[in-house]
Amino acid sequence: MTTPVPTAELRGVDLDYGSGPPWARRHQRAVSAVSLTIAPGETVGLVGQSGSGKTSVGRLLLGLARPTAGSVLFEGRPLGEDRRRHRGRLQAVLQNPAWSLDPRLRCGTSVAEPLTVAGALPADERRRRVAHMLKQVGLDPGVADRFPHQLSGGQQQRVAIARALVSHPSLVVFDEAVSALDVSVQAQILNLIRRLQDEVGFAALFISHDLAAARYVSHRVAVMWRSEIVEVADAAALYHHADHPYTRSLFGLEPGAAGRR
Repeated sequence: MTTPVPTAELRGVDLDYGSGPPWARRHQRAVSAVSLTIAPGETVGLVGQSGSGKTSVGRLLLGLARPTAGSVLFEGRPLGEDRRRHRGRLQAVLQNPAWSLDPRLRCGTSVAEPLTVAGALPADERRRRVAHMLKQVGLDPGVADRFPHQLSGGQQQRVAIARALVSHPSLVVFDEAVSALDVSVQAQILNLIRRLQDEVGFAALFISHDLAAARYVSHRVAVMWRSEIVEVADAAALYHHADHPYTRSLFGLEPGAAGRR
């Protein structure tokens, strides 16, 4: 039985950010020697403290940053090749839906934008897809005629998720997608992500500082610390078999406690 080609893969990737004038350029390493795969239909959680490099990994997988060293592959090919082929197939859901929803546009127009950019569908089909996608995320299709400020934060995030999924992407990066929401709304959105991932089958990277949230929605969890991935484990087994001291600290475990449980 052949192993399916990963939807996304990082192979020994470094990423440096430069700052300062050209004659005194300084470089800071955001990602160091990171290797990670995401299989078709798999959700991988990426957890760690602020500044550990999580968002930089997401930017690499979306093609928004180019690695300083190593390679980034999408469906088995270098991500930089033929960017037109990737239109609509790489999507993101951000922490604040206001970052992806233009306040001047009705929600239906925002949800349809990935389809409009692709330019392959007539207007009637785009409207049909928008209505269907809004239903899938638990919203009335009439939301398409409303502006973002007329919705609650949870509803706005549902619209942002609909926008990300309307083009049937192969990979979705959720970058702190629930951290700005109330706790009760967080649970609703996490359940929505799980349901949609099961129904639609996209691959996903779920970036979070909240280990419990990442474990809940993910098949595997990668732990990032000081720009490196220090541990990758099955989400269900991670608590009982955490190996790295930093992972144990995220659970509040003393060194060695995970192995005794």
